[in-house]
Amino acid sequence: MRIFSIKNFIIFSALLVIIGFAIFKLAKTEGGIQSYFGQSIESDELNDFLSNKMQQYDIPGLSFGVINEGKLVFESYKGFANKEQKKPITKQTLFESASISKPVFSAFVMLHVEKGLLDLDKPLFHYYPAKYLDDPRYKKITARMALSHQTGWPNWRWDRKDHKLEFKHSPAEAYLYSGEGYQYLAETLRHIHGGSWQGLENAFQEWVAQPLNMKASTFIESYPVPDRKAHPYDKNSEAIDYQQLSDYKRNIGVYVAAASLITNVEDFSKWMVSIMEGNLLSPEKQKEMLTAQIGTGQSLVTEVMYTLGFFEMKLPGLVEVYGHGGNNHGFTGFFALNPDKKWGYVILTNSEYGEQLGAEALAYLLIGPNALPFILIASGFVLLMLTILFLATRSLYRLIKKPT
Repeated sequence: MRIFSIKNFIIFSALLVIIGFAIFKLAKTEGGIQSYFGQSIESDELNDFLSNKMQQYDIPGLSFGVINEGKLVFESYKGFANKEQKKPITKQTLFESASISKPVFSAFVMLHVEKGLLDLDKPLFHYYPAKYLDDPRYKKITARMALSHQTGWPNWRWDRKDHKLEFKHSPAEAYLYSGEGYQYLAETLRHIHGGSWQGLENAFQEWVAQPLNMKASTFIESYPVPDRKAHPYDKNSEAIDYQQLSDYKRNIGVYVAAASLITNVEDFSKWMVSIMEGNLLSPEKQKEMLTAQIGTGQSLVTEVMYTLGFFEMKLPGLVEVYGHGGNNHGFTGFFALNPDKKWGYVILTNSEYGEQLGAEALAYLLIGPNALPFILIASGFVLLMLTILFLATRSLYRLIKKPT
Protein backbone atom coordinates (compact mmCIF):
# COMPACT_ATOMS: atom_id res chain seq x y z
CA MET A 1 0.00 0.00 0.00
CA ARG A 2 1.45 3.38 -1.03
CA ILE A 3 0.93 5.74 1.92
CA PHE A 4 2.52 8.77 0.20
CA SER A 5 0.65 8.57 -3.10
CA ILE A 6 -0.37 11.74 -4.92
CA LYS A 7 -4.00 10.98 -4.14
CA ASN A 8 -3.33 10.67 -0.40
CA PHE A 9 -1.21 13.80 -0.48
CA ILE A 10 -4.09 15.78 -2.02
CA ILE A 11 -6.54 14.34 0.53
CA PHE A 12 -4.20 15.27 3.40
CA SER A 13 -3.80 18.82 2.07
CA ALA A 14 -7.55 19.20 1.67
CA LEU A 15 -8.10 17.92 5.22
CA LEU A 16 -5.72 20.55 6.58
CA VAL A 17 -7.75 23.25 4.86
CA ILE A 18 -11.09 21.80 6.03
CA ILE A 19 -9.92 21.37 9.63
CA GLY A 20 -8.49 24.91 9.61
CA PHE A 21 -11.78 26.36 8.40
CA ALA A 22 -13.70 24.28 10.95
CA ILE A 23 -11.56 25.54 13.85
CA PHE A 24 -11.83 29.06 12.51
CA LYS A 25 -15.63 28.77 12.28
CA LEU A 26 -15.85 27.49 15.85
CA ALA A 27 -13.63 30.34 17.04
CA LYS A 28 -15.99 32.95 15.59
CA THR A 29 -18.19 34.05 18.45
CA GLU A 30 -20.45 36.94 19.24
CA GLY A 31 -19.37 39.53 21.78
CA GLY A 32 -15.94 40.48 23.02
CA ILE A 33 -13.32 42.07 20.79
CA GLN A 34 -13.45 40.84 17.22
CA SER A 35 -10.37 40.27 15.08
CA TYR A 36 -10.44 41.32 11.43
CA PHE A 37 -11.62 37.81 10.53
CA GLY A 38 -14.19 37.71 13.31
CA GLN A 39 -12.40 35.65 15.93
CA SER A 40 -13.16 36.62 19.51
CA ILE A 41 -10.33 38.12 21.55
CA GLU A 42 -10.65 38.42 25.31
CA SER A 43 -9.79 41.78 26.85
CA ASP A 44 -7.30 40.10 29.19
CA GLU A 45 -5.52 38.49 26.23
CA LEU A 46 -5.18 41.79 24.40
CA ASN A 47 -4.07 43.59 27.55
CA ASP A 48 -1.43 40.91 28.15
CA PHE A 49 -0.22 41.28 24.56
CA LEU A 50 0.13 45.05 25.00
CA SER A 51 1.83 44.75 28.41
CA ASN A 52 4.34 42.22 27.09
CA LYS A 53 5.18 44.41 24.11
CA MET A 54 5.53 47.48 26.32
CA GLN A 55 8.03 45.59 28.44
CA GLN A 56 9.85 44.23 25.39
CA TYR A 57 10.33 47.70 23.87
CA ASP A 58 10.53 49.62 27.16
CA ILE A 59 7.63 51.86 26.13
CA PRO A 60 6.84 54.41 28.88
CA GLY A 61 3.15 54.79 28.05
CA LEU A 62 0.50 54.04 25.47
CA SER A 63 -3.14 54.50 24.61
CA PHE A 64 -4.86 51.84 22.54
CA GLY A 65 -8.34 51.44 21.09
CA VAL A 66 -10.17 48.85 18.98
CA ILE A 67 -13.25 49.55 16.87
CA ASN A 68 -15.77 46.84 15.96
CA GLU A 69 -18.92 47.55 13.96
CA GLY A 70 -18.21 51.26 14.13
CA LYS A 71 -17.98 51.38 17.93
CA LEU A 72 -15.00 51.78 20.25
CA VAL A 73 -15.25 48.43 22.06
CA PHE A 74 -11.86 48.31 23.76
CA GLU A 75 -9.65 50.96 25.33
CA SER A 76 -6.40 50.50 27.19
CA TYR A 77 -4.30 53.18 28.90
CA LYS A 78 -0.99 51.90 30.21
CA GLY A 79 2.21 53.25 31.70
CA PHE A 80 3.28 56.80 32.33
CA ALA A 81 2.69 60.10 30.58
CA ASN A 82 5.68 61.28 32.61
CA LYS A 83 7.92 58.63 34.17
CA GLU A 84 9.85 61.03 36.35
CA GLN A 85 6.69 62.43 37.90
CA LYS A 86 4.96 59.01 37.97
CA LYS A 87 2.10 60.60 36.08
CA PRO A 88 -0.10 57.87 34.56
CA ILE A 89 -1.53 57.68 31.05
CA THR A 90 -5.27 58.35 31.18
CA LYS A 91 -8.12 58.60 28.72
CA GLN A 92 -7.49 62.35 28.54
CA THR A 93 -3.74 62.11 27.83
CA LEU A 94 -2.76 63.89 24.62
CA PHE A 95 -0.14 62.72 22.13
CA GLU A 96 1.50 64.11 19.03
CA SER A 97 0.10 61.91 16.29
CA ALA A 98 2.97 62.74 13.90
CA SER A 99 2.30 61.44 10.36
CA ILE A 100 -1.05 60.01 11.40
CA SER A 101 -1.98 63.66 10.80
CA LYS A 102 -1.76 63.07 7.05
CA PRO A 103 -4.98 61.08 6.49
CA VAL A 104 -6.88 63.45 8.81
CA PHE A 105 -5.61 66.41 6.80
CA SER A 106 -6.45 64.58 3.58
CA ALA A 107 -10.10 64.20 4.63
CA PHE A 108 -10.09 67.93 5.49
CA VAL A 109 -8.73 68.67 2.00
CA MET A 110 -11.47 66.56 0.41
CA LEU A 111 -14.05 68.72 2.17
CA HIS A 112 -12.54 71.70 0.30
CA VAL A 113 -13.03 69.74 -2.92
CA GLU A 114 -16.66 69.00 -2.01
CA LYS A 115 -17.28 72.68 -1.28
CA GLY A 116 -15.85 73.71 -4.66
CA LEU A 117 -12.89 75.53 -3.10
CA LEU A 118 -10.24 73.23 -4.55
CA ASP A 119 -9.74 71.02 -7.59
CA LEU A 120 -7.50 68.02 -6.96
CA ASP A 121 -5.95 68.26 -10.42
CA LYS A 122 -5.53 72.01 -10.78
CA PRO A 123 -2.00 73.25 -9.99
CA LEU A 124 -1.84 74.82 -6.54
CA PHE A 125 -0.03 77.81 -8.03
CA HIS A 126 -3.38 79.00 -9.41
CA TYR A 127 -4.77 79.21 -5.87
CA TYR A 128 -1.58 80.47 -4.22
CA PRO A 129 0.36 82.53 -6.78
CA ALA A 130 3.13 83.68 -4.43
CA LYS A 131 6.59 82.53 -5.48
CA TYR A 132 7.39 79.33 -3.55
CA LEU A 133 10.67 78.22 -5.17
CA ASP A 134 13.09 79.37 -7.85
CA ASP A 135 12.56 76.06 -9.67
CA PRO A 136 9.43 76.63 -11.80
CA ARG A 137 8.45 72.96 -11.65
CA TYR A 138 6.58 73.65 -8.41
CA LYS A 139 3.91 75.38 -10.53
CA LYS A 140 2.87 71.94 -11.84
CA ILE A 141 2.12 70.46 -8.40
CA THR A 142 -1.51 69.64 -7.69
CA ALA A 143 -3.33 68.65 -4.50
CA ARG A 144 -3.51 65.08 -5.78
CA MET A 145 0.26 64.98 -6.20
CA ALA A 146 0.82 66.45 -2.74
CA LEU A 147 -1.56 64.02 -0.99
CA SER A 148 -0.11 60.97 -2.77
CA HIS A 149 3.58 61.91 -2.38
CA GLN A 150 4.25 62.65 -6.04
CA THR A 151 5.61 66.19 -5.75
CA GLY A 152 9.20 65.10 -6.28
CA TRP A 153 10.27 66.74 -3.04
CA PRO A 154 12.05 64.97 -0.16
CA ASN A 155 10.41 64.58 3.24
CA TRP A 156 11.68 67.80 4.86
CA ARG A 157 14.07 70.52 3.78
CA TRP A 158 15.23 70.70 7.41
CA ASP A 159 17.00 67.37 6.95
CA ARG A 160 19.57 69.22 4.84
CA LYS A 161 22.30 71.34 6.39
CA ASP A 162 21.40 74.33 4.20
CA HIS A 163 17.63 73.86 4.73
CA LYS A 164 17.09 74.28 1.01
CA LEU A 165 14.11 72.64 -0.68
CA GLU A 166 15.04 71.03 -3.98
CA PHE A 167 13.35 68.56 -6.29
CA LYS A 168 14.61 64.99 -6.30
CA HIS A 169 12.64 64.44 -9.51
CA SER A 170 9.90 66.21 -11.44
CA PRO A 171 6.29 66.21 -10.17
CA ALA A 172 4.15 63.14 -10.96
CA GLU A 173 7.24 61.18 -11.99
CA ALA A 174 7.47 58.75 -9.06
CA TYR A 175 6.54 58.12 -5.43
CA LEU A 176 8.68 59.96 -2.88
CA TYR A 177 7.37 60.38 0.67
CA SER A 178 7.21 64.09 1.36
CA GLY A 179 5.95 66.14 4.26
CA GLU A 180 6.97 69.19 2.22
CA GLY A 181 4.26 68.41 -0.32
CA TYR A 182 1.64 68.37 2.42
CA GLN A 183 2.89 71.64 3.81
CA TYR A 184 2.77 73.33 0.39
CA LEU A 185 -0.86 72.23 0.16
CA ALA A 186 -1.45 73.58 3.69
CA GLU A 187 0.11 76.91 2.63
CA THR A 188 -2.36 76.99 -0.26
CA LEU A 189 -5.34 76.33 2.01
CA ARG A 190 -4.07 78.96 4.44
CA HIS A 191 -4.20 81.44 1.58
CA ILE A 192 -7.75 80.31 0.71
CA HIS A 193 -8.81 80.86 4.34
CA GLY A 194 -7.48 84.39 4.59
CA GLY A 195 -3.75 83.97 5.06
CA SER A 196 -3.33 82.92 8.70
CA TRP A 197 -2.55 79.54 10.21
CA GLN A 198 -5.20 80.15 12.84
CA GLY A 199 -7.74 80.70 10.08
CA LEU A 200 -6.91 77.25 8.70
CA GLU A 201 -7.14 75.74 12.19
CA ASN A 202 -10.52 77.42 12.67
CA ALA A 203 -11.77 75.82 9.46
CA PHE A 204 -10.55 72.41 10.62
CA GLN A 205 -12.36 72.85 13.92
CA GLU A 206 -15.56 73.97 12.20
CA TRP A 207 -15.58 71.33 9.43
CA VAL A 208 -14.05 68.30 11.17
CA ALA A 209 -13.38 68.52 14.90
CA GLN A 210 -16.67 70.07 16.02
CA PRO A 211 -19.02 67.93 13.89
CA LEU A 212 -17.23 64.79 15.16
CA ASN A 213 -17.05 66.05 18.75
CA MET A 214 -13.25 65.85 18.77
CA LYS A 215 -12.92 68.32 21.61
CA ALA A 216 -9.26 67.65 22.41
CA SER A 217 -7.82 67.59 18.88
CA THR A 218 -5.95 70.43 17.19
CA PHE A 219 -3.28 70.96 14.55
CA ILE A 220 -1.92 74.04 16.33
CA GLU A 221 -0.76 73.18 19.82
CA SER A 222 -1.60 75.66 22.54
CA TYR A 223 1.34 77.25 24.34
CA PRO A 224 2.38 76.73 27.05
CA VAL A 225 1.98 72.99 26.53
CA PRO A 226 -1.19 71.49 28.09
CA ASP A 227 -0.54 69.64 31.33
CA ARG A 228 -2.32 66.54 30.05
CA LYS A 229 0.07 66.08 27.12
CA ALA A 230 2.40 63.08 27.47
CA HIS A 231 6.14 63.68 27.69
CA PRO A 232 8.23 62.09 24.89
CA TYR A 233 11.00 59.53 25.36
CA ASP A 234 13.79 58.38 23.05
CA LYS A 235 14.72 54.86 21.91
CA ASN A 236 16.48 54.28 25.24
CA SER A 237 13.40 55.43 27.13
CA GLU A 238 15.20 58.59 28.22
CA ALA A 239 13.21 61.83 28.50
CA ILE A 240 13.52 64.23 25.56
CA ASP A 241 13.67 67.95 26.23
CA TYR A 242 11.50 68.45 23.16
CA GLN A 243 10.69 72.11 23.75
CA GLN A 244 14.34 72.84 22.98
CA LEU A 245 14.24 70.97 19.66
CA SER A 246 14.54 73.12 16.55
CA ASP A 247 11.52 71.38 14.99
CA TYR A 248 9.38 72.25 17.99
CA LYS A 249 10.48 75.89 18.13
CA ARG A 250 10.08 76.31 14.36
CA ASN A 251 6.51 75.04 14.39
CA ILE A 252 5.02 76.97 17.32
CA GLY A 253 1.78 78.44 16.01
CA VAL A 254 2.11 76.65 12.65
CA TYR A 255 -0.45 74.26 11.15
CA VAL A 256 1.88 71.43 10.11
CA ALA A 257 -0.43 69.36 7.91
CA ALA A 258 1.85 66.33 7.81
CA ALA A 259 2.69 66.01 11.48
CA SER A 260 1.20 68.37 14.07
CA LEU A 261 -2.18 66.87 15.03
CA ILE A 262 -2.49 66.64 18.82
CA THR A 263 -5.11 64.07 19.81
CA ASN A 264 -6.03 61.11 21.98
CA VAL A 265 -7.51 57.68 21.31
CA GLU A 266 -11.08 58.73 22.06
CA ASP A 267 -10.98 61.63 19.61
CA PHE A 268 -9.05 59.84 16.90
CA SER A 269 -11.46 56.90 17.10
CA LYS A 270 -14.32 59.28 16.34
CA TRP A 271 -12.56 60.35 13.17
CA MET A 272 -11.94 56.71 12.22
CA VAL A 273 -15.62 55.89 12.75
CA SER A 274 -16.58 58.83 10.51
CA ILE A 275 -14.55 57.22 7.71
CA MET A 276 -16.12 53.81 8.40
CA GLU A 277 -19.65 55.21 8.50
CA GLY A 278 -19.07 57.58 5.60
CA ASN A 279 -20.61 60.53 7.42
CA LEU A 280 -17.80 63.04 7.00
CA LEU A 281 -17.40 62.98 3.22
CA SER A 282 -19.78 62.19 0.40
CA PRO A 283 -19.50 58.59 -0.92
CA GLU A 284 -17.92 59.91 -4.12
CA LYS A 285 -15.18 61.91 -2.37
CA GLN A 286 -14.49 59.20 0.18
CA LYS A 287 -14.07 56.65 -2.60
CA GLU A 288 -11.68 58.98 -4.38
CA MET A 289 -9.71 59.57 -1.18
CA LEU A 290 -9.30 55.81 -0.63
CA THR A 291 -8.46 54.96 -4.24
CA ALA A 292 -4.85 53.85 -4.74
CA GLN A 293 -2.82 56.45 -6.62
CA ILE A 294 0.69 54.99 -6.76
CA GLY A 295 2.82 52.09 -5.54
CA THR A 296 5.20 52.78 -2.67
CA GLY A 297 7.82 50.17 -3.52
CA GLN A 298 7.12 48.45 -0.19
CA SER A 299 5.70 44.96 -0.20
CA LEU A 300 3.51 42.87 2.13
CA VAL A 301 3.06 39.91 -0.25
CA THR A 302 1.58 42.45 -2.67
CA GLU A 303 2.80 46.02 -3.11
CA VAL A 304 1.67 48.58 -0.56
CA MET A 305 -0.14 51.40 -2.37
CA TYR A 306 -0.67 55.01 -1.37
CA THR A 307 -4.06 56.66 -1.75
CA LEU A 308 -4.83 60.30 -1.00
CA GLY A 309 -3.40 60.27 2.51
CA PHE A 310 -3.47 56.57 3.42
CA PHE A 311 -1.31 53.50 2.93
CA GLU A 312 -3.40 50.71 1.44
CA MET A 313 -2.29 47.23 2.57
CA LYS A 314 -3.98 44.41 0.73
CA LEU A 315 -3.90 40.64 0.39
CA PRO A 316 -6.30 40.05 -2.51
CA GLY A 317 -9.45 38.25 -1.41
CA LEU A 318 -8.37 38.20 2.24
CA VAL A 319 -7.32 41.53 3.74
CA GLU A 320 -7.72 45.17 2.82
CA VAL A 321 -6.86 47.86 5.37
CA TYR A 322 -6.06 51.54 5.15
CA GLY A 323 -3.76 53.07 7.70
CA HIS A 324 -0.73 55.12 8.59
CA GLY A 325 2.11 55.27 11.06
CA GLY A 326 3.60 58.33 12.64
CA ASN A 327 6.96 59.28 14.15
CA ASN A 328 7.80 62.59 15.78
CA HIS A 329 10.59 62.94 18.34
CA GLY A 330 9.49 60.57 21.11
CA PHE A 331 5.92 60.23 19.83
CA THR A 332 4.99 57.31 17.59
CA GLY A 333 1.77 55.60 16.67
CA PHE A 334 -0.17 53.60 14.13
CA PHE A 335 -3.73 53.02 13.00
CA ALA A 336 -5.52 50.76 10.54
CA LEU A 337 -9.14 50.47 9.45
CA ASN A 338 -11.46 48.75 7.03
CA PRO A 339 -14.55 50.83 6.19
CA ASP A 340 -16.62 47.90 4.90
CA LYS A 341 -16.13 45.86 8.07
CA LYS A 342 -16.23 49.01 10.24
CA TRP A 343 -13.17 47.55 11.95
CA GLY A 344 -9.97 49.19 13.08
CA TYR A 345 -7.59 50.10 15.86
CA VAL A 346 -5.27 52.92 16.89
CA ILE A 347 -2.21 53.12 19.12
CA LEU A 348 -0.52 56.29 20.39
CA THR A 349 2.69 56.20 22.44
CA ASN A 350 5.29 58.51 23.96
CA SER A 351 8.16 56.33 22.74
CA GLU A 352 10.08 55.55 19.56
CA TYR A 353 8.49 52.10 19.20
CA GLY A 354 4.81 52.82 18.68
CA GLU A 355 4.95 52.21 14.93
CA GLN A 356 6.66 48.87 15.43
CA LEU A 357 4.17 47.82 18.09
CA GLY A 358 1.35 49.07 15.89
CA ALA A 359 2.49 46.86 13.02
CA GLU A 360 2.75 43.85 15.35
CA ALA A 361 -0.70 44.65 16.71
CA LEU A 362 -2.03 44.56 13.15
CA ALA A 363 -0.83 40.98 12.73
CA TYR A 364 -2.31 40.06 16.11
CA LEU A 365 -5.66 41.73 15.47
CA LEU A 366 -6.04 40.34 11.97
CA ILE A 367 -6.25 36.74 13.12
CA GLY A 368 -6.59 36.90 16.89
CA PRO A 369 -4.47 35.05 19.44
CA ASN A 370 -5.21 31.61 17.94
CA ALA A 371 -3.18 31.31 14.75
CA LEU A 372 -3.66 27.53 14.40
CA PRO A 373 -6.55 27.59 11.90
CA PHE A 374 -4.67 30.00 9.66
CA ILE A 375 -1.52 27.88 9.83
CA LEU A 376 -3.54 24.81 8.85
CA ILE A 377 -5.34 26.60 6.03
CA ALA A 378 -2.14 28.16 4.71
CA SER A 379 -0.24 24.85 4.97
CA GLY A 380 -3.02 23.03 3.16
CA PHE A 381 -3.11 25.57 0.35
CA VAL A 382 0.67 25.54 -0.01
CA LEU A 383 0.74 21.74 -0.18
CA LEU A 384 -2.06 21.75 -2.76
CA MET A 385 -0.21 24.33 -4.88
CA LEU A 386 2.99 22.30 -4.66
CA THR A 387 1.09 19.17 -5.68
CA ILE A 388 -0.46 20.94 -8.66
CA LEU A 389 2.96 22.28 -9.65
CA PHE A 390 4.46 18.80 -9.35
CA LEU A 391 1.71 17.25 -11.48
CA ALA A 392 2.01 19.98 -14.10
CA THR A 393 5.80 19.59 -14.23
CA ARG A 394 5.52 15.79 -14.50
CA SER A 395 2.96 16.07 -17.30
CA LEU A 396 5.16 18.54 -19.18
CA TYR A 397 8.18 16.27 -18.74
CA ARG A 398 6.26 13.25 -20.08
CA LEU A 399 5.04 15.30 -23.01
CA ILE A 400 8.57 16.36 -23.86
CA LYS A 401 9.94 12.81 -23.47
CA LYS A 402 7.10 11.25 -25.48
CA PRO A 403 8.60 9.66 -28.64
CA THR A 404 7.53 11.19 -31.93
